Amino acid sequence: MPDMTRRAVSVALPRNLLDTPYGPSAEAIRMKIAYRWIAAVIAIIFVVDLQLHLLARESLDQLGIQAAATLKVSSNVVLRRAEQLFDTYDRTLSGLSEVVGIRAGLTKLEIHRLLVRRHAITPDVHWLLVTRADGQLAATSLSFPAPDLNISHREYYTAQTDSWDAGLYIGPPLVDMRRARRFVPTSRRITNDGGLFLGVAVAAVDQAGLANILSAQALPEGYVLRLFLRGGAALACLPDSEDCYTRDWSKTPLFSGLLDRAAEGDFRGGALFGDESALGAYASSAKYPLVVTATVSESQVLAPWRQIARRYVAIGISSNLALILIAVFAYRQFQRRRKAVDALAEANIHLEERVAARTNELRLSEARARLFMNTATDAVVVCDQEKKIVEFNMAAEQMFGYSAGEALGRSLGFLLPEPEAIEDLPVNRATVADESPILQTRELKAQSKDGREFFIEATVGCTENAGPALFVCVIRDISDRKATEEEMRRLATTDALTGVLNRGAWTRRTEELIANARRYGRPLTLMSLDADKFKHINDTYGHPTGDLVLKALAKVLNVRAGDIVGRLGGEEFGITLPETDAEGAQEFARRLLGQIRQCRVSDGEHTLSFTVSIGLTSFDCAGDDSLEAALKRADRALYVAKERGRDQFVRLDGDCV
Repeated sequence: MPDMTRRAVSVALPRNLLDTPYGPSAEAIRMKIAYRWIAAVIAIIFVVDLQLHLLARESLDQLGIQAAATLKVSSNVVLRRAEQLFDTYDRTLSGLSEVVGIRAGLTKLEIHRLLVRRHAITPDVHWLLVTRADGQLAATSLSFPAPDLNISHREYYTAQTDSWDAGLYIGPPLVDMRRARRFVPTSRRITNDGGLFLGVAVAAVDQAGLANILSAQALPEGYVLRLFLRGGAALACLPDSEDCYTRDWSKTPLFSGLLDRAAEGDFRGGALFGDESALGAYASSAKYPLVVTATVSESQVLAPWRQIARRYVAIGISSNLALILIAVFAYRQFQRRRKAVDALAEANIHLEERVAARTNELRLSEARARLFMNTATDAVVVCDQEKKIVEFNMAAEQMFGYSAGEALGRSLGFLLPEPEAIEDLPVNRATVADESPILQTRELKAQSKDGREFFIEATVGCTENAGPALFVCVIRDISDRKATEEEMRRLATTDALTGVLNRGAWTRRTEELIANARRYGRPLTLMSLDADKFKHINDTYGHPTGDLVLKALAKVLNVRAGDIVGRLGGEEFGITLPETDAEGAQEFARRLLGQIRQCRVSDGEHTLSFTVSIGLTSFDCAGDDSLEAALKRADRALYVAKERGRDQFVRLDGDCV
């Protein structure tokens, strides 16, 4: 209000000068004001036009940024999908190599049947074959017996014979003469347990399957995706064209220099392939010799911007005309209001005096209220009916880490990490009308400025005089009490020595998983595990060393998220494997045995290793009525593993092994 008075007086003074013989003439003052208005209008028009230019430039830059981001994301996403697809083929060939290598006495018919089964479950594969060490076909998935053919001159064979650790070989596309379709050869080396080379397992990957992972990436029209081998051979292109597969890409900038400097990147101006001006991005795999590129021409990217630019021009012309009209109207209004300002000046002076007196009274009342607020030991937060904070005492500042200036005017919900939690607070008129405004207490989770979450107890009361209702929240930190309660719950469900679930908690959780598996028809496997010769360890090294062994074993068992691990008693543990069939459980058991063999425990004087025996059973067979029956079956399998020499697993499913 004082500012208004000063403005009124400052405007009135020039008018008073007109009455003096030495002041400027009225015409000179009007011309000076008119010139200022014209200069202001020109400045505003310039600023508006400059903003429109900056917006147009920003939209152009944004299109380039969006296109570059789309290209980069697309190349990385397609590369991950390609790696996952070739992981599938690698697992297929690795499985074939492992079976043929371990079971060297397989007949050609048995190998053929194995290939047929693997072919049926492997997507986008033309055929599978296995060769002998001399390159002669041993079996194929297409026919039996295999054709009399030697492929020792093929690159996918020689790549495995030249290097004993070549891994999965991925070759440039070849043409299947019988089907007149391209395929990508992949191969794996077959060896026995002693490392002796026995042959090669080969899979012909349908090139259409690789094209599907490109088309699955939804891109705007004009964007181009390509999947290459690191040497420059094109494996799949979108859009598909014969030129993509026949063109020599190895001499382009991407393969002749960029890949050697960085595994991924994005470029402009045809820097990837040296062709027309284009935006491009690429990503190369660290696991396989794969490179994915994504490109788009700059003309395609800039097409939407050209339409936007025309709109900006039209908006600029319209806004300039509108500003001129508004300026003329505002100038006339200013002249009228200027005459009324002098009349208001005197009234404003008297009004300011009355406001100053009332302000002083309010300041004293506010000081008394704030003294009460800041001497309270509990946090006190006052909010209005819109749940906006109007008071925030010193205890609240210490509890939440916000100053009063940061909190005032904000919604009460910013102190609560869960948005719906504010609805649980009785802060509305219905609460005041229907319930007593005293002792409305709630337990909620709060969040401080540094991100720390803690539990609070909030007691809400209401005061309503002639004005709107105000709600007073008295808040107390109950984190210590909640932590004590949580620790008691944890001790009730956790084994004190190993930190895994105790038998009761493991049993309850497993029964829930069994019920879900049966309801939705999902696989589930139960594992019973026991440390071998644990009594000997206790007797030889002492119980403290035995405890170290159990702790180390529990740490190794907690390797997969989602599995439920519990200590059933002594050195026996139970593991529930949801969403895991019998084959997956056996593979997990093999890895687990290997990890435990490598585990070492030291008690300061001795360093020792240990092994375990494992019993497996799944809930796929009929007759699995209860956890108790399955656990007994797993225990029987465990004892069979111990009788067979320990350090191994045995699987029992119902009445079948």
